[in-house]
Amino acid sequence: MFSHPCFPQGNSTTVNEDGTVCYGWASSYFERTQCNDEPWNHFTTPFIWFHRPLSDYWKVFKAAGFSVNEFEEPRITPERYYLAENDRKLLNSKIRPYSVVFKLLKVKRLYS
Repeated sequence: MFSHPCFPQGNSTTVNEDGTVCYGWASSYFERTQCNDEPWNHFTTPFIWFHRPLSDYWKVFKAAGFSVNEFEEPRITPERYYLAENDRKLLNSKIRPYSVVFKLLKVKRLYS
């Protein structure tokens, strides 16, 4: 499970009162990049993370001998709506995924 690479939460800007969100990319979605964010909350050192397009993950899983058994983009469910800090964040949680989850299966290779 990791942050969804298609929807960079830190780089989104609400542009309309209806909650419409526009995403701004500093580089191409397909470009592999290392990012450094300033410390936040209880973190005391910069937060280092890497952007990769979804297709990169599939290729690496396959090269390592795995197949994707399940893939999910979790979304908020009605019983958890109360967890949203405000209406805008609730709307965001209803209409776009914040993360992706892969369930992998190790493929057995038969050798002759």
